[in-house]
Amino acid sequence: MLADEKVDGIYFSIIKLSLCNIIYELLWHEDTGNAIYSIKQNQEVIDILEQRLNVVLIKLNQKLEAKEFD
Repeated sequence: MLADEKVDGIYFSIIKLSLCNIIYELLWHEDTGNAIYSIKQNQEVIDILEQRLNVVLIKLNQKLEAKEFD
């Protein structure tokens, strides 16, 4: 996945991410926290984003479980 330079606003930051011709924006906002979304809003792209995020969640949970047993 490729990441563009971070764009800083007064209360937020955005990083554009791209992979396989799909562009996402990773948004951090002072009041609402983090969000990631696809620029192109169709069911196929959203399904792919959900699959990719699920992989990240699985890896994070594995790391957290491993730390519990340390």
